[in-house]
Amino acid sequence: MKGVWVGLLVVLAGRCAAQTLHALPALSSPATDLLLGFDGEVLYYGRSPAVVEGERLNFSAVRGVGYFEFSTPDRLELAPFSVPQWEGSGAIAHAAVDAARGMAVFSAPGKRGDLDLFVVHRDAGGGWSVPRPLEGLNSPAQEVFPHFVRGRLVYGSDRPGGAGGYDLYGADREDAWSRAVALPSPYNGPGDDVALVAAAKGEGPGWGPCYLASDRGGEGGVDLWAVLPEAGVATPGAAWEYALEWRELDGAPMDGAEVRVEELGGPVRVRGITDGQGWIRLGEVVLDAAHRVALEPSEGTEGGGVCYLWGRQRPDKTWIRMRTFRFAAGEVFVFDLLPLDVLRLPEPVAADGSKWVGRSPAVVLPFEVDEDRVTAVAAAELMRWLGTWHGPGLVWPPDVRVEVRGHADPSGGAAYNGALALRRARTVAAALAAAGVPASAVEVSSAGSDEPPPAGISPRRVEVRLVWGL
Repeated sequence: MKGVWVGLLVVLAGRCAAQTLHALPALSSPATDLLLGFDGEVLYYGRSPAVVEGERLNFSAVRGVGYFEFSTPDRLELAPFSVPQWEGSGAIAHAAVDAARGMAVFSAPGKRGDLDLFVVHRDAGGGWSVPRPLEGLNSPAQEVFPHFVRGRLVYGSDRPGGAGGYDLYGADREDAWSRAVALPSPYNGPGDDVALVAAAKGEGPGWGPCYLASDRGGEGGVDLWAVLPEAGVATPGAAWEYALEWRELDGAPMDGAEVRVEELGGPVRVRGITDGQGWIRLGEVVLDAAHRVALEPSEGTEGGGVCYLWGRQRPDKTWIRMRTFRFAAGEVFVFDLLPLDVLRLPEPVAADGSKWVGRSPAVVLPFEVDEDRVTAVAAAELMRWLGTWHGPGLVWPPDVRVEVRGHADPSGGAAYNGALALRRARTVAAALAAAGVPASAVEVSSAGSDEPPPAGISPRRVEVRLVWGL
């Protein structure tokens, strides 16, 4: 599909949800499957007969829609990585890099021969410092598979006092990586919990969605799992669902456009094609997450236009238009839904700081000589035009007006022509009211015969257009 991608970031707020454990059988096996990392698109993992030692095969798999869909794993060849300053550290079992802070933590043999954690930092020349043991985290047992999750260090250890076997521990930069705290359930359980990686980018409170390597009873040995917010617990009271409506600058719906909705640093949540009204449903929207919405217009469109965000309370309440945004081809911009924050303001608000003034193209309805009745052909055209803007079950937006302007040919006097044109406009307004358009949203006017039409258009006509954002 040809076109230009435009980006849209949607920020939704909610309270932290409980976490639940979900198996990833497509990536697990009877052997031991160990997490190596996740870069936001590709999950990297190794497969070996033991947790710490033994020959290991490495794989990569591309994530698809949601947290559970992955491509067929591909074999991955890893090249050895050595740094002169690290000589003498022994065989490095695994390393985690925090590029934003210029540091890395790796697991390597310690003084007692067990695997301990060491930290290194980038120096001014781009090299690495001499490794320093993280004494506050190391124990007489094994410390393995460090990862940075939401800005914190997480690693596995079989130190005494855990929930069973290997457990996961976290450490914060604010504590100078000196204090180990066991992660809660379901990250830790009665078996071996070896490694944890973030399933979505970002930092902040809570551990967020993650991928876990654990022997909870999956395919056998250590398997791969997803730890995700429990569905349905984030929103107190009635839940909301959302949809996006896309229109070109002339008001025509962007039907057949490809839309992709993904969490920032996380999975693709929605991928689909807009319908004939330019709509696409978002379905389940994860609270407390930012979403990037990418649109690729179908062929023959310019790419720029207007995006409306609609919402309604389930089950099947009336759709309410919540936000209006204008976008240009290739433009990336951000808006937020914080006024909809379920912790502070559960109801949508009428205020919309992103309104803009727009006028749709006019639909032209022809009339017979000296007639003010709407013909069957004109009535059908009016309903077709209205249907592209307003569907059944939708609340008429409070900032949208319908301008109905009547016209007449110059064969009569000015007073007669003005009155005839006004009667024609009022007849069309009555048809709009019968179709569900509020009378308060319709503005009727008469031009008489003072506004000649373009070539090929009847002077005996009514022009109807939308004006919004005022």
